[in-house]
Amino acid sequence: MNAIIFPYTYITDDEIQALNLLFGTPTLYLASDMEMPPPIMDAYRKKLVSLSLPLEDQTDKRLLRSVLAECRSWAGAMDLRAAAVQSSQQPLTEEAFSANIRAAIQKQSSSSPGGEESPPLADQVFLLLAQALDFQHYDMESSLKKLTGQESALLKELSEPGEKEARKVGVSLSNADTPRVRNLSRRMHAWARMLGEDPAASGLFITFTADALDLLLDKMDPQPLSFSVNDFSWPPAEGEAADPWKEAFAACISRFTAGEADASQAVKALEQLPALEAGEAVLRIAFIEKEPCKAFSQALGKNFKQGEASKVKNTVLVCIE
Repeated sequence: MNAIIFPYTYITDDEIQALNLLFGTPTLYLASDMEMPPPIMDAYRKKLVSLSLPLEDQTDKRLLRSVLAECRSWAGAMDLRAAAVQSSQQPLTEEAFSANIRAAIQKQSSSSPGGEESPPLADQVFLLLAQALDFQHYDMESSLKKLTGQESALLKELSEPGEKEARKVGVSLSNADTPRVRNLSRRMHAWARMLGEDPAASGLFITFTADALDLLLDKMDPQPLSFSVNDFSWPPAEGEAADPWKEAFAACISRFTAGEADASQAVKALEQLPALEAGEAVLRIAFIEKEPCKAFSQALGKNFKQGEASKVKNTVLVCIE
């Protein structure tokens, strides 16, 4: 997994370094009423984090509680509760955090290829990290120093689940009978379909409610579309070469925000684009379970299959609840 969205505003230098070590560049949500804290500004300049647009009436505490609840749903569905998520009455100490990461690394590194596979290591460590940041304070840096260099390198190597693992997690989630987990299952299956059969492809998973998306788009209006996720940005910086994919995406969003009932006209530009170039980082948005945007999703899937999927990285799928 290339990155983890971590909706949290108050974050220390040590925590940013840990997120970067464990998952690559994380994307942070900033609360709408907050100025950018100095640690985040510094990390952004060093390209250790990406930043999202703030959402109206969202606070950092509310966002963190939301992502923690979702993490715990994942833990229950994947039978990780005993290993990765402790009771809120049992604070996760610095020593327990380090020990649990070491155990997760050792378990996955020692499992035989023919045996039962563990859930993606990045998911397990994310659960540990999410709980560790559950309004508790500890010295993240000293915890990570307890990992040897070999363990840190192995953690990085094992944090690329790919499409097959994404499909497996989707199947696991579908076995749990709750509305939230069923929704997660559908999203994971959609993600796997978008990635195709290429185990080398990887992606970042983003979810928005319909209301949150409306607020996000309202923030852009009347300014030109301008936000970034994993090297995607629009409009292009001064001197930057034109990118037909970015232009087509901007056109789609422009039509969508103008209130057009049918998105089919907006996606024609996407359908006419050339196949993806090898290694290109592409933003893909699939408005699943929303009929006007069905053609948008299909067009993205069509163009993805035409490209060299084995080298396409940083795919982003945005789903609406």
